[in-house]
Formats: sequence, C-alpha cells, structure tokens
Amino acid sequence: FTLLEQSYARERYPLLEARTALAEALNLTAHQVHQWFVNKRQREAASGSEAPQRKAKKSKPLPPAAHQALAAHQAQPPQQPRTHAQPPAAGSEKALGDERD
Repeated sequence: FTLLEQSYARERYPLLEARTALAEALNLTAHQVHQWFVNKRQREAASGSEAPQRKAKKSKPLPPAAHQALAAHQAQPPQQPRTHAQPPAAGSEKALGDERD
C-alpha cells in the first residue's frame, strides 16, 4: 500500500487538514491529493466495487513525516470561517455614516 491508499482505506472523503498533511508528506499539492481521491473513488465505482472487501493484511505504518505534518497542522488554532459580507469595523468611515458632519 502507498500512503495515499492507506489513507483511502481509512477515509474515502478526507478533510482538507488530512489532505494537506498528506500533500506535505508526499511533496504534492493539496489539490493533487484531492484529485487522487476523486479518481480513486471513480475507479472503484467503475469497477463495480463500491467498498471492496480486502483480506486483513498488516499495513505498513505511516512514515514519520506524515505523522509530523498532521500533528503540526492539528496543533494550529482553527481559523474563523469567512463570510461574504463583513460588517464595517467600528470607527471606520462606512460605520460612521452621516455622523462625520
């Protein structure tokens, strides 16, 4: 198994954080990792095996770089979600409106 296949066996739809950690460990972009998962799901659907049953094998452990990248990413504080319309900051010209006269 490759690192991507091991990850796919655990989670068919990894979150951005996991894709980013895999990308860092494999020296790829997060988009390339995302596309690999999309293609893998399409190949499985086309072959008719939605969730293949595999014989239990001892898989290789993830490389230390993957663990380190994932741990470093998980240690970062979560970012605030972006919204399309942010209210103007207090004291800005738009917030003051007609009060500037």
